[in-house]
Amino acid sequence: SVPVAFAIRGNVGNHWETYKKSWDIDFVDLGGRQIKLIKPSDRGYLNQMFVQHIADWLGVPTPDIDVVRLVVNQHDFGIYLQYEDFDRAFIELSGYGSDTQPAKNSFRDHFDAYAVTEELSRIAIAGGTGDRSDQQAVVTTEFTSENITQFFERDIFARWLALQMFLGDRHQSEEDNFRFFLDRSTGRYVMVNWDSSVSAVNPEEVMTGAGLIATFYANADNADLTDQYVRELVAAAPQFREHYRQLVSDNLPILTNDAALEVSPAILEASLAGLLAQFDANVAALEGF
Repeated sequence: SVPVAFAIRGNVGNHWETYKKSWDIDFVDLGGRQIKLIKPSDRGYLNQMFVQHIADWLGVPTPDIDVVRLVVNQHDFGIYLQYEDFDRAFIELSGYGSDTQPAKNSFRDHFDAYAVTEELSRIAIAGGTGDRSDQQAVVTTEFTSENITQFFERDIFARWLALQMFLGDRHQSEEDNFRFFLDRSTGRYVMVNWDSSVSAVNPEEVMTGAGLIATFYANADNADLTDQYVRELVAAAPQFREHYRQLVSDNLPILTNDAALEVSPAILEASLAGLLAQFDANVAALEGF
């Protein structure tokens, strides 16, 4: 047996207001690794598992998601989506060094903390003193289309943004599910796919979300690279579509055999079919992009 700490998760009521809850599970004796068990209905059932496949294909770091059954003391709590945690182990498994602190909401606060730590060495090399005035200069750095790739890894950011445009997923602000980590080999931050879904948002609306996105895309070279990845995603849409059909075939019997299923099997099947219809609509809108 493995000792764990078990708690209801989520800062929004949909995670815990109904009889079926979402959970955080900490493995106490395994270095504090955590998994998240999230109600399938909160993540569009197979939506984000589908997105994980696309993100992996495109080369954007993304957590693993699996369909699992939760049984506690012989009580069946039903089917859940098990999400890999965004932590140092995830970064290392993604092929990067683990000697860093993953950053998430609030985006700006975490970036400032990162920047102060990491940029002071650069400032010192450039002749700075590393004192409080230097720290303040780092914290108040404003991202522009000219300097943003000094801070963020350009190719991964372009892939990440292309993924959002392809999915039709809009991040309202830098507080809205932004995840990134420092690649110490380059000194730049790497964007992570997190909580992205196939949605009904056109590329222009994606650009009206977080200011960081519009800033990156305002640079012509960044925009060209992003558009290239969008075209590659559109070209690969048939194989993504086939993967989704297989995903549904493999998991629909499991989802409908949920002891705590929150909707009827007919509504579940309609939801899964609707996702593919939305995906096809997004692809059609990007033809000739």
